[in-house]
Amino acid sequence: MMKMIIAAIINAIIGTTILIISVISISDPIMPITVGNAVAQLFKYKSTQAWFQKFAITVQHASLLMNENNGNEIINYYVDETSSISKLCGTDSRYPCRQIDDVFKFLVTNDQYIIHVSEGQYDHDLFIYNYFKDFVYPTVDIVAEGNALINIIGPIQSIGEIILSFSKFNIDFGDLFFQIDDSDSSLKLANCIIFRNSGNKAINTQQLAVVNHGSLILENLIINGNNLQGNQPLIQAASPKLILFTTLNIINISLVSGNTSPLLLSANELEQESNIMIYDVHVKQNTAGTQAQAGIIFVHIKDQAINSKNNEDPSIEPILVIENLEIVLNSLAPISEACSIQLEGLKPLQIIIRSSTINNRSPPNNNKQYEFKIILPQYSYQQDLITQFSQVDFGATFDPIAVKVLPNDQFQKLAILTEQYANI
Repeated sequence: MMKMIIAAIINAIIGTTILIISVISISDPIMPITVGNAVAQLFKYKSTQAWFQKFAITVQHASLLMNENNGNEIINYYVDETSSISKLCGTDSRYPCRQIDDVFKFLVTNDQYIIHVSEGQYDHDLFIYNYFKDFVYPTVDIVAEGNALINIIGPIQSIGEIILSFSKFNIDFGDLFFQIDDSDSSLKLANCIIFRNSGNKAINTQQLAVVNHGSLILENLIINGNNLQGNQPLIQAASPKLILFTTLNIINISLVSGNTSPLLLSANELEQESNIMIYDVHVKQNTAGTQAQAGIIFVHIKDQAINSKNNEDPSIEPILVIENLEIVLNSLAPISEACSIQLEGLKPLQIIIRSSTINNRSPPNNNKQYEFKIILPQYSYQQDLITQFSQVDFGATFDPIAVKVLPNDQFQKLAILTEQYANI
C-alpha cells in the first residue's frame, strides 16, 4: 500500500486526472485511486506522515488544475522500426512512425500522450527537446511493448518544459545524460535496464541525470556497474523540486581512486520547497572511492536562518525522507573520516529516517569511525539531540553516527553530544 500512496501523490503532482497505479510487487490489490482518496490514506502511515502533510497541499492544488483542464485528451501514438513513415504518422497503429523522435514533433499541446513503441532499436536524439523550450508541459509516457532498445545520441540538451517518462526499455546512454532545468518539468525512468556503450563503459562515467530545479523519479531499476570505474555520481542535483528513488538495486558501481563525489546521489543547494524521498533502495557491493568526501549519498541545503529560541518551530516540514534503505557491504575510503551518508545544513525535524540499515564496517572498512554524518545549523544544540531527531530511527542497524554543530569544526559521536547538552 505504501508504494501505491507514493505513486498516487507523484502522479497527482504531474497532473494526471485519475491516478492509475503502475507499481509492481505490492501486496494490496491494484486499483484506481483518486487524489482525495490518496490524501485520506496518507495519514495511516505514521512513518511518513509529516512529510506527506506538505504534499497534501500540492495534491489539492494539482486537483484544481486537473478540474480546469478536464477536457484534455489522452492521445496515443505508435512507433515501429519496420515502418518507412516519418511524417503524418503514428496516430493509427497500422501506420506507425519509424522513430520516437518523429512523434515528438506532434506533441504541441498540454494533453497526455502515450507513445507505444514496438520491439526494435531506436535512436533518441537529445536535440529533439529543443521543441519543448516554450511549450505548455505536455505529459509524455513512452512505453516499450516488446524488447525495445533506445540509444541516446546527440548533444546534451535540457528536456525543456515537459513531463516525461520511459517505461520498460533497455536504454544505452552512450556518453550522455538527461538534463532537467525547469522547475515544473520532470523525468521518470521505470522498469528500465540502463547501461553505456553496450555495457562496455562504466555506468558512472557520466551522471544519468543532472537535475536543476526540476524533478526526477527512478522506479524499479537494477543498476549494475559490473565493477567498471567511473568518476561521477549516478544522480547530480542542485535545487531540485523532487528526487524520488523507489525500488532500486545499486550493485557493483565503482568510483575511481581519488574521486570526491558520492556514488549514488549528490544533492546541493536544496531549498525549503525541495523534497528528496528514498524508499526501498538497496546499495550493495559498491566501491566508493578513496577520499573522505566520497560515499554513497550527500545532501546539502542552503543556509537556513535559525532562531535559537525557537528551535522546535512546528512549521518546519520534512525535506529528506528515507524508508527501507539498505546500504551494506560497500567499500568506502580506507580512512576514519569516510562515511556512507552525509547531510549538511538540515534541521533535525527536516529529516525522517525509518526502517533502514547501514553497515559497511567489515573489511576493508575496519578503521572507519562513522556510517552517517550530520552537520547541523548553528543553535541546533539547545536541547538533547536525540530528542530533536525524533523522526529518525537510531539503533544497531544505523550506527555509529557523528554530528557536527556549526560553528564547530569537529565531528563527535551523537551519544557524546547527547550527554554534553542533555541539561541545557
